[in-house]
Amino acid sequence: MEAISIAWFFSWQLWLTALSLIEGHPMHRVIFRTIILLGALALLGCERNSPFAKPEQPAKSSAESMWSP
Repeated sequence: MEAISIAWFFSWQLWLTALSLIEGHPMHRVIFRTIILLGALALLGCERNSPFAKPEQPAKSSAESMWSP
């Protein structure tokens, strides 16, 4: 769930950065938004490689699921 909210925040900041560039906002504002974008991207990468993430479960075949409790 956190990855979805971070991804949403990343896309929202990307949109705001693009608008800042298009509308000709001061460069310090664009640089600040770019730093926020990089931070959100780093958080997304850290969450995928987190030691607290749930390990992927191997898929069970139909025969295994029939005989396992």
